[in-house]
Amino acid sequence: MVFYTKLIPTMVEIIIKQDFLSLMEKSMILKIKEILKGYQFQIFQDKMVHSQM
Repeated sequence: MVFYTKLIPTMVEIIIKQDFLSLMEKSMILKIKEILKGYQFQIFQDKMVHSQM
């Protein structure tokens, strides 16, 4: 019985940690995507400016 009570919290901890990590990864990926979008937009604007000249 003691074994079970010790095992469950660690299981919960592992699950929480995994969820937290996946959330971190997702937010990182979203941030990177936003940065890339901004970068692509900047390139697009530069091209527009060059083509107008």
